[in-house]
Formats: sequence, structure tokens, C-alpha cells
Amino acid sequence: MKKMLIYSGILILMIGILGGMFFVFKPEQELADELTLYNWEDYLAEGVLEDFEAEFGVKVNEVYFEDESVVLAELEKNPNKYDLVVAGDPIIKEMVERDLLAPLDKRNIPNLKNVDEKCVMEGFEKYLAPYLWGTTGLAINTKYVPEDTDSWGVLWDEKYAGKIGLLNNPEEVVAMASRYIGLPVIPQSVSDFKKVEKFLLIQKPLVKGYFEYLDMRDDLISEELWAAQMYDGAAKMATLENPNIKYIIPREGGSEWIENFVILKSSKKKYTAEVFINYILDTEVSAKIAEYQISYSCNAKAMDLLGDEFMEEVSPQSLKFLEYFSDYETSEEVAELEKELWEKLISGKN
Repeated sequence: MKKMLIYSGILILMIGILGGMFFVFKPEQELADELTLYNWEDYLAEGVLEDFEAEFGVKVNEVYFEDESVVLAELEKNPNKYDLVVAGDPIIKEMVERDLLAPLDKRNIPNLKNVDEKCVMEGFEKYLAPYLWGTTGLAINTKYVPEDTDSWGVLWDEKYAGKIGLLNNPEEVVAMASRYIGLPVIPQSVSDFKKVEKFLLIQKPLVKGYFEYLDMRDDLISEELWAAQMYDGAAKMATLENPNIKYIIPREGGSEWIENFVILKSSKKKYTAEVFINYILDTEVSAKIAEYQISYSCNAKAMDLLGDEFMEEVSPQSLKFLEYFSDYETSEEVAELEKELWEKLISGKN
């Protein structure tokens, strides 16, 4: 009887110790009440944030940026304002170099298994949850521009002066001109950049403006613009409203990019942010977003769910004409020249 009492006491003690260890090393993680997401405007799908809030009790506040070129400056100015950012491969390297990103705990994001390998940015996997893949090409209105147009050269054609639009994005504008004259998306020398600059300054008097992409989409629909540099998904949205609009990858080539969800190192809500990312990467949620955006989802299962017809609609004619910004380095000299050129383009000075 004494032995049984002793054994029982030891067993109770061990359970207590193990239970205490479990409590110390395996705390139950609680969700925050709110998250703040820094994102492009209208870059999810209707109802996605509301459905997440209904399921998890977490309100997601979205703050919009007009273009990715302003993201880094805003994060430096307000480092504690945001939890998550939708960031493209052109700025990912710099975000990592500036130590802005937190590695993802993939145990909290099991839906990462759904990600298409083509969307993974090699060397940066621990920070990124790939979201959408897309291209930057040319949108034309076939009522005014020949339907067989297949060159960036149309954006230098004096016949369309005042009806030409470019993105409010210095990297994309430089890439467009660089590809047009046979160079990579990022000029690799000062002399090459000077060639690109010359072409953009020649083009400047013909351009109606350098637009935020949603404004340009609306101007294409209303036929204020006839030819424009454009993101693929936005161009295809415009086509739904105006069937005269056609999106193409010019024969000289364009840029391709991957948008990713990243979590900022400064965020105090990392676990909640990971739960949100896992929700976005759910097959049905990703499919809903891709269908709304008319864009290629980095969620392979979502693309399977959407079927071959959708795959054909969002896939470019040829990948061989496309380049990633992340495949090239930008020298300090070229980066400085790009800033100076951009001021000339948007300020009215030559």
C-alpha cells in the first residue's frame, strides 16, 4: 500500500513537472485584435478581409500605396505603423538588406505547401509568402491603334501624342525604355543608362502623364488614353469594360514580377500576421483573388481550381521576352541617375 502511494505521488509529481514544462515551452498563442496591411489599392478581392475578420475576429486595416517606389521611404518614416506589406521582387532585396523583414514561422503557414515553385525568389524563401505573379506590358485601344501593334515603339509615335500613358514608377518606366532599345530591365552601366535617358526625354512631350495604375485603367476604359504601359491584371480588367483594349507583351520584351506577403521585423503581431497569410494562401481564397484580379496566382492549387481556360487567359504569349528585376543588380551610380531622370520627367524640366 505504501509503495502504491509512493508511486502515485511520484506519478503526480512527474505529471506536474511535465505539465509545467509544456506550459513554459508551448504557450498558447493568442491572436491580436487588429493588423495593418500596406498594400496596393484594390489588390485583394471583395469580401476577403471581411470573411477573415468573421472567421478569426481580427480586423485588418489596409493602408494603400500608389506605387512600390514609395514603400521603402514610408517604412523608414513610419517603421512601427505596419505589420504586413505586399512587396514585389524589385524591392525585396533592399528590404532584406535594410533588415526590415522577419523570417516566417512556416509551422503557422501550412498553406505555403500550395505555392508554385516558379514564384519562389531564390535565396529569400524564409521571408516571403508568394502571392501573385504578373507582367508589365503594353495596352492599346484597337479603335485607334492598329491591332497588330507589337512594339513599345507605339509609345514614341507622334500620332498618339497626348493619348499615351506611362506608369508612375521610375523602375518600370526605365525598364520599358531599356527593353525597347535592346537592354535589360535594369541598365548595367552609366553609358547604357544615358541611352535610356535620351529616349525617355524624347518621349516626354508625347506623354499625357505618369499615372497610378488604377487611374490609368480608368483612362483606358474612357478612351482618354489609347496606348499605355500597364500591369497585366489591370489591363485585363479594363478589357472587361472596353473590349477595344488589348494587352500584349511587346516583341522587345517586358518585365515580370512576383508580389509577396512579408512581415515587418518591427511588428508585434507576427503570429496573427502568419495566420492571415495562411488564410490568403487557402486554395479557395487564392482562387477568388486571382479571379477578381484576372492574375496568375502563386497558389498552384488555386490555379488548378480555376481551370485551363483561366490559365490561358492570364498566361503571357511567351516567357522568353520577360525579365525579373531581381535578376540584375542596380549600381549606386545608375540608381542616382534614375532619381535625377525621374525628377526631370515628372517636374516639367528637361
